[in-house]
Amino acid sequence: MKYLRILMLALGMILMIGSAGLFARNHLRAAEARSWPRTRGRIMQSRVETVEAQAVGTAGDFRPAVRYDYVVGGHVHHGHVIWLDENRSFGSAPVAARELAFWEPGADVEIMYNPRDPAEAALLIDKPTWRWFFLFLLGALLTRLGWPLRRAKATGQELVPA
Repeated sequence: MKYLRILMLALGMILMIGSAGLFARNHLRAAEARSWPRTRGRIMQSRVETVEAQAVGTAGDFRPAVRYDYVVGGHVHHGHVIWLDENRSFGSAPVAARELAFWEPGADVEIMYNPRDPAEAALLIDKPTWRWFFLFLLGALLTRLGWPLRRAKATGQELVPA
């Protein structure tokens, strides 16, 4: 029982520290990217990809995928990132296809690019997702379950470890 508590405590702390760090990193990156310069680009390809085929029963997750070209400083760059913070996938192909409604092949779009590395670009910069917060809560729960409780003696005077 003691080792299970230590394991839960360690896992909970790792989840809390890791998720807080990832949330902070994504938040700072999104804040920096909002000041990136913008340029015009053109969608060259737009399709729905199957991310991972499941075993029997479902076709897997589906991800909207685009390829776009843009020019920075006289150089043509090719990009494929839609959301800067993550690669999103959806449970069905029609839902993923709805995300591509504004990115039909041949469409002119505004592209944000990193001024230090113009090859790094994105179509959208979203706020960091809340999944890191939920991982933090899971870590807090595991940490609490692994933390030894203290119970009062029968006299109610002293606290002793459980």
